[in-house]
Amino acid sequence: MRLSQKGFSLVELMVVVAIIGILAAIAVPNFQRFSAKAKQSEAKANLAAIYGAEKAFIGEWQTYDADMLAIGYKPEGFLKYRLTNGALVTVPANYTGPVPNAANNVTSAVCGANAIGGSSGTCGEILSNGIGVAAPVGGAIAMTANAFSSQASSILFSGGTADTWQIDNFKQVTNPTSGLP
Repeated sequence: MRLSQKGFSLVELMVVVAIIGILAAIAVPNFQRFSAKAKQSEAKANLAAIYGAEKAFIGEWQTYDADMLAIGYKPEGFLKYRLTNGALVTVPANYTGPVPNAANNVTSAVCGANAIGGSSGTCGEILSNGIGVAAPVGGAIAMTANAFSSQASSILFSGGTADTWQIDNFKQVTNPTSGLP
């Protein structure tokens, strides 16, 4: 009587491993790209929130303000993007609202307990995966009593370039530097 031997040969197993390797080589770069696009949605959502806060503030005080706390914007959670508001150049003579504080126009100044590393840390300075958040691009954003521009900036991949998004008082969202591969 013949015993039945069940199983796979080494050649069959190697073919399966090769197929899985090929599928992984195709899928991983696409996954990274889609993951980066999902992270970009955080930047757009936060910029839209800043826009709404600025519009509400100008409706009440007839001026924009660079101070994120003064306009009522305080982000929650661990941020992947560093948010900045342009510095207010001049305060109108009739303005009686909160005193603009230049220290509060960068996310790290307003994050507090939501910061990476606790209340003593700064939002998004070093992400859990070790990728740093890009510093704001200088000169790209500005603010006056009648116009504002805010920016979100981050490095999405280790060794990658800064991914930067901007919004202005006309709600125009732009991506001057893309961090996508």
